Amino acid sequence: MDKPTRVRITKVEERPDAKVPGNKPVGTERVGTPVALAIPTVGYAYEIRKDDGTYYCTSTVLKIIDSHTFKTHNSVYKFERLD
Repeated sequence: MDKPTRVRITKVEERPDAKVPGNKPVGTERVGTPVALAIPTVGYAYEIRKDDGTYYCTSTVLKIIDSHTFKTHNSVYKFERLD
């Protein structure tokens, strides 16, 4: 797969055993450019550079649920390519 140039990640669930509960509300979206990894990858945090120049980083990805959903220590996210 070629590296996406723009992505959106949306928090769809907070895990009941989250290490940092209540960090961001369900429905929070982040849009930007992947920094190091093109797609969420087990064992690594997923980081994007947002349009305002700041960065957003998830906690470590624990499981790829399907091609559009991944689970971290704290949350479950929907992943969308925007390009």
